[in-house]
Amino acid sequence: MKHSRIHPENLPEALIWYYIIFTYLLYLLGAQYVAASLLGTYLTFCVLKQWWEETDKTPPEEKIVLSPLNWVWIAAILVIEFSSIIGHLDNSLGLGQLFESTVFWWYPGWGLFILFTLAGQLKIRPEIIYRAACILCFQSLIVTAVFRVAALVHLPQLIYVSPFQIFGGGTHVSTVNLCYVLDVDEVRLVLFTPWSPALGLVGNMYLWLALAEPNIKWRFLGIMGAVAMIFASASRMAMVTLPCVPIFIWCLTHCFNPWFQICAGFLTPLFVMILPWVRQVVRTLKERFHNARPGSSIVRKALREMARQQWERDAFLWGHGVLSPKGPPVTGGVPVGTHHTWLGLLYIHGIFAFAALAIGFFLSFLDLGMKAFTHKTSKIGLAILTVLFLFSLGDNIDILAYLYWPGLIVMGQGFKEKWT
Repeated sequence: MKHSRIHPENLPEALIWYYIIFTYLLYLLGAQYVAASLLGTYLTFCVLKQWWEETDKTPPEEKIVLSPLNWVWIAAILVIEFSSIIGHLDNSLGLGQLFESTVFWWYPGWGLFILFTLAGQLKIRPEIIYRAACILCFQSLIVTAVFRVAALVHLPQLIYVSPFQIFGGGTHVSTVNLCYVLDVDEVRLVLFTPWSPALGLVGNMYLWLALAEPNIKWRFLGIMGAVAMIFASASRMAMVTLPCVPIFIWCLTHCFNPWFQICAGFLTPLFVMILPWVRQVVRTLKERFHNARPGSSIVRKALREMARQQWERDAFLWGHGVLSPKGPPVTGGVPVGTHHTWLGLLYIHGIFAFAALAIGFFLSFLDLGMKAFTHKTSKIGLAILTVLFLFSLGDNIDILAYLYWPGLIVMGQGFKEKWT
């Protein structure tokens, strides 16, 4: 599709298109958390409605046929909810808390994995998502420049909490922060996200959506905007993800080429010879990674250790049900169970939820990895899944699903593609 102008051709495409290009308006209203859930619910309703209305006369290409990966993710996310229910009962948290955890946290978080991957079954052209992503990235490029100037001249910041906070997600998802965040004399932007690392995650995801844009002009603007978001976030994980994911995807999709295998054969003995030097470089990079923000590294390490110990000691099977109300002084009050998706799952939901999500990621990697050799959408979906996995090691990706849901739709479209 080489045309420079792309327009939505049906209602789902229109909703996705206008949602993405008006993201900043939704952010100013503090409505993203609620709007993403409503959009995902409607798109899933469209899938179910189309499936219900199918007849024997429906052309095969128009039928809804859920892929095995759709069922895997449905099962995985329902296991997380089931674990949450048992965890609430085990810890006597009450039905009110269970209702709040399900409606205000699970559904707009993990639930979006089901809703938007199912939406990939609809007639939604990936090009619509790619172009809208490029437009949002271009907007972000302009906003980033404006906020950088605002930081240089020390303009006052405007921060307010939207009334939409009553629909859950915590104050952070309904707090609108205009301008910039000053973190130990370092300017870090959040743009339309709740915190800087979240902007780094979104920037890395939108980078891959922009890379898939057919139009050269919009692809260039999209890439520039996505990279600007990554650097503006000053997130260490975002900086690591930016080069690592392209290298991983390139190596994976070329590993069966004869020239790649020949080069690998020649380089392997050399790599063995310089292995001690490589280890030293990796060790040095790891130290620099932690020393870039030593305070944050200490807090994250403490959170990981406490989450693991309290899970093993108190709630191995079903977890604690909820986050700790407030963390100890060593974490600066940050609740235990945050800043790590996998340890957070263990702490809140227990071993079965952890295993369910691990299976979902593993099987998705296999499926999209095999299709990435021949299918562009699966390749983009694999890159997005890799970005999510890397960020899951330093943040709770479920609470941020309302930001990266376009990537979930592309993943769902990749699930739908056939093996060749």
